[in-house]
Amino acid sequence: GTTGVDWLRRSADHRFFPELWEARSDLEPGPSSW
Repeated sequence: GTTGVDWLRRSADHRFFPELWEARSDLEPGPSSW
């Protein structure tokens, strides 16, 4: 499946674009455990 790819993509976004990640977290509902 593409779950691994999506995870890597999100991990990269979180690592290189923390501001964008935080804004996205505020806009999109979801688990914020990590």
